[in-house]
Amino acid sequence: MEWPTISNLKRGNTLMDKLTEGIYWIGAHFPEPAPGAALNSFLILDEKRAVIDTGAPATAPLVLAKLRGLVDPAEIDYIVLTHADLDHAGGLKEILAATPRATVVASEYEARMLPMWGVQASAKVVKDGDTLSLGRRTLRFLGLPFICTPGSMLVFDEADGVLFSSDLFAAMGPQKWQMFADEPQTQALRAVQEFKLGRTQYVRDALARVVDLPVKIVAPGHGQALRGDIAGLARSLMD
Repeated sequence: MEWPTISNLKRGNTLMDKLTEGIYWIGAHFPEPAPGAALNSFLILDEKRAVIDTGAPATAPLVLAKLRGLVDPAEIDYIVLTHADLDHAGGLKEILAATPRATVVASEYEARMLPMWGVQASAKVVKDGDTLSLGRRTLRFLGLPFICTPGSMLVFDEADGVLFSSDLFAAMGPQKWQMFADEPQTQALRAVQEFKLGRTQYVRDALARVVDLPVKIVAPGHGQALRGDIAGLARSLMD
């Protein structure tokens, strides 16, 4: 297995993968073992600058290298955590050390978990329906418990219709990295959803919230970004 490292950054891990104008993927891709996997973090560039999820401790140096390829980390204003699991927040201590003015944004429950990752910083606590202005963009927070953890939330960019969906819409793969999935992902998404999140009312409620949003792009915590008929996809995953 060839793990993603700074030295092989440009071989299968594009330094500046653009999700849409002003939003970049700065995550890690693991081509082996098949079918591959992706651990996703994102950077939003606006008047205020935000990182969505930090990845794991082992991938934090890679996330920082990609971040530095786009912006001075000292200019990051917010680090937004969808939830505080190892693969979404485990790199927080290292990322925070490089982003001295950044404020951590998390739900109340997840903010309580930060010491688990060696972080003593206070967080800006947000709840369902709260918003955060970055300038042109406004982030809306959707509190959706047990989309992995009790304090999980999704983050919706109202300007461009980008949904940072945490473990909802997560999938394994791809073996060869590209930002967007070319083919319908319903079965792959259903397999991970049922294994990781189960067939629960929490999942159905979360998918119903997505149906009601004008989502143009889904940026999940794992796997490729999705576009097209997102409401239709969400409905199919509710069945």
